[in-house]
Amino acid sequence: MSSRFTHFTTHLFLASWTCLALVGCGGGIEVAPVRGTVFLDSKPLADATVIFYPSDGRPSMGITNELGEYELSYIREVKGAVIGQHKVSISTYLESDPDSSDPVIQKGRPEIVPDRYNTKSTLTAEVLPGEEVMADFLLDSEPATVAKSK
Repeated sequence: MSSRFTHFTTHLFLASWTCLALVGCGGGIEVAPVRGTVFLDSKPLADATVIFYPSDGRPSMGITNELGEYELSYIREVKGAVIGQHKVSISTYLESDPDSSDPVIQKGRPEIVPDRYNTKSTLTAEVLPGEEVMADFLLDSEPATVAKSK
């Protein structure tokens, strides 16, 4: 009886520890790595915030480098985005804060990306399980034009 109790207790402890570890790493939510490149008017877009919003759950975010490349983070230690369909927002706006010690934040940054890619975004992406998603975005600062027929 003592052996069964010890065996049961050991398994219970391991199961509890595993559950706690999963909760600490994002609640057991399945994510997949996501990276890509953002271009505005055929040029790499630096210092843009890329956010993937799933239909349910926490969004993932990344910042583009000087080559327009980004990698999403779900939470601090977990890279990627939740599996499924996402609405995507891309923005360069950064509110100024004169009290910040960071000169970029002190100054702020204007929005150069049209609102159809952020506040009124029409961008979407699908994150599939088990594979790295490459999500590149080719943005245009000019409004879409419609050819008129005579």
